[in-house]
Amino acid sequence: MWNVIYMKEKKILILGDTHGRWIELNKIINKKQPDKIFICGDFGYWPNFDVVDIKKIKNHDTKIYWCDGNHEDHIALKGITDTNNEIAKNIFYQPRGSYITLEDGRNVLFIGGADSIDKNSRTPGWDWFSEETIKAEDIDKILNINKKIDI
Repeated sequence: MWNVIYMKEKKILILGDTHGRWIELNKIINKKQPDKIFICGDFGYWPNFDVVDIKKIKNHDTKIYWCDGNHEDHIALKGITDTNNEIAKNIFYQPRGSYITLEDGRNVLFIGGADSIDKNSRTPGWDWFSEETIKAEDIDKILNINKKIDI
């Protein structure tokens, strides 16, 4: 399921829970041909697993912005060192409390996270991370943004 926003000749898709299913994401990109995609959690960032290799995303000129959900490798997220958080060509990680400004001046806030209901059957540090839930410092970061948040 997806939503589409049209903005002065720009097309933005809003998705969630791609969970590393790049074949399906590629089909959506090819069919809808968006300028940007916002993925609202559970992107599927597991860089140490070949199955979810982001190099399999064929986004061409589409820019993908995503925030973490509860199904990401949160230890690997801490290791992203690119100052723009670009993890692959035109694919940008948006940490909690970050925002981007669209061409029309609207600001889009990214705040991910969730609590896994199945965490008791997962292995801490492998497929479950305490960092998956929103923390007080995440909320503080949002409260200190001196911009109007539109989306």
